[in-house]
Amino acid sequence: MTEQNRNRGAQRDTARVDVTGARKPRATQRETVPVTPRQRGGQQRTVEVRTRPKRPRTAGSVFTAGAATVGWALLVTGAPLIVAVLVPWFIAGHPGGVSDAVRAAGAAWLLGHGVPVGIGGGLIGLTPLLITALLAWRAYRAGANTARAIGARDAAAIRSVLLAVVPPYTLIAVIVAALVDGGLFHVSVPRSALHAAVFATALALLGALRESGVGRRRWTRTPVWLQRGASAGLIAALIMLAGGALAVGISLAANGKAARQMLEGYGTGAIGVGLICLLFVPTVAIWATSYLLGPGFAFGAGTRVSLVDVVLGPVPNVPLLAAFPTQPAPSYASFILGVPVVAGVILGVFLTRRSGDLRVGKLLLAALTAGLVAGAVIALACLAATGPLGTGRLAEIGPRVWLSALAAAGTVTVAAGIGTLATRALLGRDRKLR
Repeated sequence: MTEQNRNRGAQRDTARVDVTGARKPRATQRETVPVTPRQRGGQQRTVEVRTRPKRPRTAGSVFTAGAATVGWALLVTGAPLIVAVLVPWFIAGHPGGVSDAVRAAGAAWLLGHGVPVGIGGGLIGLTPLLITALLAWRAYRAGANTARAIGARDAAAIRSVLLAVVPPYTLIAVIVAALVDGGLFHVSVPRSALHAAVFATALALLGALRESGVGRRRWTRTPVWLQRGASAGLIAALIMLAGGALAVGISLAANGKAARQMLEGYGTGAIGVGLICLLFVPTVAIWATSYLLGPGFAFGAGTRVSLVDVVLGPVPNVPLLAAFPTQPAPSYASFILGVPVVAGVILGVFLTRRSGDLRVGKLLLAALTAGLVAGAVIALACLAATGPLGTGRLAEIGPRVWLSALAAAGTVTVAAGIGTLATRALLGRDRKLR
């Protein structure tokens, strides 16, 4: 009897296996049933697998996930601010009431979103970017965690994430602004709601796009030269900002004695002043970046601080401001202007080495893209580091935004273009051009 005849007459048993209670992993579920190899002439067994259908998302589950992640973000960002305010307040002899100290923490939370806060007769609009960085991280994680909780995998789910995160985040900002406004502090509740909504939308969208994979899939559909140029531009901007932070550190170290004397002059309030200086370190680092790029920054109406010209009025007795230059840089320090150029050329070399499959025209497009991205990042950073520290003369503080952005974009574009052309001429191509 042939093998075909044996199989035709073989008995077939059907066994039902219920796996509805099996634990579902994060990705698509796959039920595996071990089956022993069929022996020659043996009985054929068919196993039927019944799976539980995927439970659809409900509005309640989406909004619950969003409320939970936003609440956790508020706890992670609010608790350190309250502690950072209460500790110096207690050391300074706890002037005023506890409610005033807690409201000060709320004012700092709003200020981190870029909301101007009135104190007494003055106005503070200069953002403490260390607080902003903490808030941005938690808003990003709120979007990512909500996307993970609801299993977001498409654009419709991304919209659900935003609807779940942005309204509660905005409501929290409205509540905080309403509690802070009055007495010593004055804030605009509508403006607080607007800033919080825009802030939460941008950061939660980035987190949801990254977690769901939608952003990565759409990014891979863009032209290769655009992807590589944008990456190079982002790296160039980060290098410039890192150079500014390094310049602040070196200047503070060189003027450490003066900064220490300023801090000691505050007595029991030195801890509070030190914490305030720490919150504004990233802000001053951006000022230094604009200084290194050439346009410089202002600290008061009619002032300017750049490599070639320094015009400063009275400066508050704050230790962080001891890093300010008091006179133009000496002629031998003019090489500082060449640092962004060297960085751009090096990026152009690496861009060409990575893009041996691109034609020269597309390489130049990538260099142009790098310059535009670098300029856009520097512009956003300079805008975030601009704002008043009072009324009158101190109402104009911060870098020259558009001049700094143009300087960054032009430097990176030209330097990266030179680097790409020189590298391609020396090394040629190593892959089929496209």
